Amino acid sequence: MSIFQEKIAFENRFSQETKQLIVLTSKTTGGASKAGKEKLWIASQRVIAYVDEKTGEFYQSPARLEWQIKETKNKIFDFGGHKIYKVLVRPELSDNKTSNALHYFMLIDLIEKNSHQLLNDFLEQYLKPVNLNYQDIIFTLNKEYNECEANYQFLDKEISIYLNCDDFDNNQEINLNSYLKILDNILNNKKDFDDLCKKFACQELLKDAQNWQEDGEENDLINDNQFIKRISINSISLGHNSFEIFYDDDDIFWGHAIVVYGEILDNFCDINFINATIQG
Repeated sequence: MSIFQEKIAFENRFSQETKQLIVLTSKTTGGASKAGKEKLWIASQRVIAYVDEKTGEFYQSPARLEWQIKETKNKIFDFGGHKIYKVLVRPELSDNKTSNALHYFMLIDLIEKNSHQLLNDFLEQYLKPVNLNYQDIIFTLNKEYNECEANYQFLDKEISIYLNCDDFDNNQEINLNSYLKILDNILNNKKDFDDLCKKFACQELLKDAQNWQEDGEENDLINDNQFIKRISINSISLGHNSFEIFYDDDDIFWGHAIVVYGEILDNFCDINFINATIQG
């Protein structure tokens, strides 16, 4: 696909209508990605709230501004974190919506830095920490990523636990009830759960581990007992009924993380492992 075709394909995602928005950016700024053999990058800036300047309507929901660039070192538009700007955009067509939770806009121009009382008040409230207590665990809400985070002593190692609060609403309290059952099941059966995850990871990835071994090690290939013994849990990430368990690989995959995906169904004995992958 030529650069011209990439531009047309990108712009066809958006309406011809233009709007001026007053946007409040996220703490993190910048970022760009491209797929496959595409020549142009799609740069983006996350927005945590915005106001339609024409109608005055206030949106307390995440959005993403996107625009195309040739090189990542030249972003064209530079944003600061937790700042307010007036921008000219084209909204995404309803037929092309990428996510029900995220509004996308094609950025045409960053007009100016701005100020808006609703957004100022929103940011003041947004920056207040939210802590959630569960038994002896204190979770902190990371509003940038809609995750509740906590450190926890799991067996003989301190790990991180993440609760993916995708339905977080800035005006509502976080309800942990949908996570408690799966969290209880894991924490009340730490050793058994860890053993099951390690065995599944070994079952799925042992051949890959052997293929990753360097030349000269063919006569001493890693076996299943060695694989299970070497990997160690690093973090737990929970959805409403699903889990992702991250393991340190002890250099089996040259420092890449091992991730086990699954779900707990009716009770702890009913675990459905879905996949195990190498990441990083």
